Amino acid sequence: AAALAFILSIVIDVAIGIIVAAIQLGTHKGAAVMWLFGSVAWLMSGTMFPVTVLPRPLLWIAKLIPITHCLDALRFSLLSGTLQGVGREIAILAAFSVVLLPAGLLIFSYMLKRARLEGTLSFY
Repeated sequence: AAALAFILSIVIDVAIGIIVAAIQLGTHKGAAVMWLFGSVAWLMSGTMFPVTVLPRPLLWIAKLIPITHCLDALRFSLLSGTLQGVGREIAILAAFSVVLLPAGLLIFSYMLKRARLEGTLSFY
């Protein structure tokens, strides 16, 4: 269960990295945007404190961050050692993977074509 959660987490991280690269290609200010997103995700994903202590509206937002589910799946699978209790989190991670990876590739492809047309690839 932990290995499956870890593999899905890597796929999600790769997809997010591709989206970050697309933002960098399109805006040339991707580092600042991703710093802001990363800081919010870091605070709301359960890495610093349990997500359950967040107020109800922030709890809903935290559930939209894939890292929250990665951490929950890894924690539970390492503590219990079974796949039964972590099945829901694995399914959520699989859904994030199926959506984010193709979306990231499409976004990156679009931004790369746009950068080629605008001639902004020489900035890199």
